[in-house]
Amino acid sequence: MEKKKYNLLCLLGFILAVPLQIVLTVIAYIVRITPEAFPTWVTVELALMLVGLVISIVGVVTTRKGIKKGRALGIIGIVFSILGMLCVVSFCAMLLFIASGI
Repeated sequence: MEKKKYNLLCLLGFILAVPLQIVLTVIAYIVRITPEAFPTWVTVELALMLVGLVISIVGVVTTRKGIKKGRALGIIGIVFSILGMLCVVSFCAMLLFIASGI
């Protein structure tokens, strides 16, 4: 009996959603990103999360047939991509609120 292989799209979507975002956050903390570089950093994080979301969705759809495994990694990638995007957007909104002085 042949072992089922992992769906590479689910695995890649998971990696873009979870470990890579943790690494980027730690790097941002260590480097102490300047206010000038902050918009670029946020754009890169949101873009990677969006790519991870799309790849995870495609991976979950392609594992539906049961030929490959890794569907749980794809679902985790979807959930963490959405949560990560919500966190980054709410953090930026909070910073704008504080900066506006209201």
